[in-house]
Amino acid sequence: MKDYDSLLLELWERVQRLESEVEALKRASGSGVGIESPNTCDIEKNVASNKKDTTKYVFQGNIYGKNRLVLAVVKAYVKENPRVTCSELGNIFEVGLQGTFGVVIKKEEAIKRCADPDKRFFTKRDEELRLMDGIMYVCTQWGSGNINNFINKAKRLGFSISER
Repeated sequence: MKDYDSLLLELWERVQRLESEVEALKRASGSGVGIESPNTCDIEKNVASNKKDTTKYVFQGNIYGKNRLVLAVVKAYVKENPRVTCSELGNIFEVGLQGTFGVVIKKEEAIKRCADPDKRFFTKRDEELRLMDGIMYVCTQWGSGNINNFINKAKRLGFSISER
């Protein structure tokens, strides 16, 4: 059974990556609605070379890769809004910014949905978001197909992020 779980999870990841790439290509071609398009040249370069996008970002004086950037921004938001609830945080960082897993998820839900939540979410004690009404995890699944949605949202919330 464990081998089937691993295989299904691997296939799930591949589908998610492909869906993210398709969405990025749709946005680049102008068929995305209501979401700002990433740089078309970057998408073409990544798709053509089939290389992993290793873009780094600067946030609050620190340099981050995609998933660590998301963790840092969400933690900063929680620090600035210490009374935010799990539900409110989920609404602020809506599922559509990331895709299937969402940006944040309750710890219990992550454990229920995934056989291995530590591969999909930041689950270490110092990475958890300890809110008034529960513990939330931040998703680690970020790529060139969905990071721009998150960055645009973070900027609308007043956070300054730049590419390095």
